[in-house]
Amino acid sequence: MLNQWKLVKHLSSREKLGSVWFASQLTSKKKKKQGYFKYTTPQNEQFCGPLIANEYIAYRLGKKINLPMASVKKVRIKGKAGIISLEKKQTPLYNWAQLSKQHPNIFDHLHRPKRLLKMFVFDVWIANIDRNNRNIILYPTNKGYDFYLIDHGLSLLGAIRWKKVRWNKKYWNSVSEYNRRYLKGLPAISSKIRSIFQLILTVFNPSQMIQ
Repeated sequence: MLNQWKLVKHLSSREKLGSVWFASQLTSKKKKKQGYFKYTTPQNEQFCGPLIANEYIAYRLGKKINLPMASVKKVRIKGKAGIISLEKKQTPLYNWAQLSKQHPNIFDHLHRPKRLLKMFVFDVWIANIDRNNRNIILYPTNKGYDFYLIDHGLSLLGAIRWKKVRWNKKYWNSVSEYNRRYLKGLPAISSKIRSIFQLILTVFNPSQMIQ
């Protein structure tokens, strides 16, 4: 039926993170949308917190500061309340790991690569413990590869629940402590920025990253 999402392929089910499906929708204008549908159970949420809320809040915050975020929508499919992360129509699509194999010095091929620093600040702001080589998606344009950000379920309360560390502990002031799997080529940033104060200095003076 038009405008209803349909589950196409089951991708994963994890005890701690819930289920992920590839889904599609045919709109009233006969346009096809595709995306990734996530939903959780109360059993999952003891490990990852309100994962759907984490995804949606992170999306809204990222859009507010003009970061390229994958569009997400709250939906219900076959009685399951969850969230759809829409896949962009541009092809081909790559994750960071895939594109790094084609272009070892990937930064030279990106459109406006300085946005990665803004992404890093955003990830610290929302305590994203899961920015890695698979959850930044890149696609070719006539100005180089552009990108958008996906998968923010393990941020905000999800990060606190997953790590089992209260929000007011000094642990969260150490970026390199809670995310050691950052994008290939960017750990040099996260390993040198060890406090919120130093992060603020870095935003206003990026040259501090290499000192």
